[in-house]
Amino acid sequence: MTGQRDGPLIVLDDDPTGTQAMENVPVLLEWDDTLVRAALRSRPPALHLLTNSRAFPPARAAEIVRGAAQAAVDALGRPRLVLRGDSTLRAHLLEEYLAVRDIAFPGRTPPLLLVPALPHAGRITVGGVHLLVQGAPTSSSARRRRLSASSRATSRQGACRRRTQRGACSSSAARTCR
Repeated sequence: MTGQRDGPLIVLDDDPTGTQAMENVPVLLEWDDTLVRAALRSRPPALHLLTNSRAFPPARAAEIVRGAAQAAVDALGRPRLVLRGDSTLRAHLLEEYLAVRDIAFPGRTPPLLLVPALPHAGRITVGGVHLLVQGAPTSSSARRRRLSASSRATSRQGACRRRTQRGACSSSAARTCR
């Protein structure tokens, strides 16, 4: 990245669970540059744009994320952007990354850092397997069994490869996250 970016962190959040864990951070359920500027008047450290993109098919998810990124760029010029998804990597990884890249980083390829862990909720990844802190794979938990078949992989690296269809995940994505 060239140069330090100042200002709040703009979080494009694919699901309301991450937003619910925040405190004293404004959340927008719809956005444009005017709404983003208005939400930032009180100078919060971050602003969440709740895209809920995980609930949509990949092409629609990309369109939603592209719109959120465009609103942030229009409001701030060069915002600090983060795509936030859940620790089980159920988001539309490639489509959302490309949407942000194309709007906020035209002609460049910023790094994609996957951190498949949420220690506060008792979920970590060791050796590419998503675990509950008690040590059982999340794939064996009651909650996980309720998830769609497309996200039931126990290997986070394998799940990432399938979701991006390119093998875009390095082995570092599968290393221990604590």
